[in-house]
Amino acid sequence: MNNETPANILIIDDTPANLQVLASMLDERGYYVRPVNNGAMGVRAAQLSPPDLILLDIQMPGMNGYEVCQTIKASPDTEHIPVIFLSALNETSDVVKGFDAGGVDYISKPFKFKEVMARVESQLAVSRQRKEIEALRERDQQQFESLAKIKNRFLYGTAHDLKNPLTGMLLYTQLLRSTPPGDVEEIQTIADGIELTARKMQ
Repeated sequence: MNNETPANILIIDDTPANLQVLASMLDERGYYVRPVNNGAMGVRAAQLSPPDLILLDIQMPGMNGYEVCQTIKASPDTEHIPVIFLSALNETSDVVKGFDAGGVDYISKPFKFKEVMARVESQLAVSRQRKEIEALRERDQQQFESLAKIKNRFLYGTAHDLKNPLTGMLLYTQLLRSTPPGDVEEIQTIADGIELTARKMQ
């Protein structure tokens, strides 16, 4: 966990005892915890101030955990938030349904303190790495765009710098065509001009 900025964890569970235990356990580890006791309120809390992680109960009246997770994952502002399901439902089909809804992990109730902390810290570490990768990708994109601008300026400058000597060489060739074959001195002057211009281009 980042000691400078405590991770923000949203807990959504309709059982007060679960909220209290989880909030106390996470608060002791230095996390900033926001407990809410129903699905609809949890969605609003996530949308108003997106947390770093959500611990989500499944069996809740009204809006259940699966629906909450699907709603959160449907919004571009909150789709990146990792969701860990907490549930007494521990059949394989329940776990799969949780992953299908967008969850990243699944903890069966009654939960154990060490297991919850290990999974929370693991998902927060993955989330931090994802953010770091996105920041690096954004930095690389900015550097690429900067280099592209430099390249374009270089190409424009090169084209501009070559335009004048190329025009000069064309004029020399026109003079050469109109110079009588016997005028050795004039031909030599034109040849010197072409060579000088070519060296400048080089």
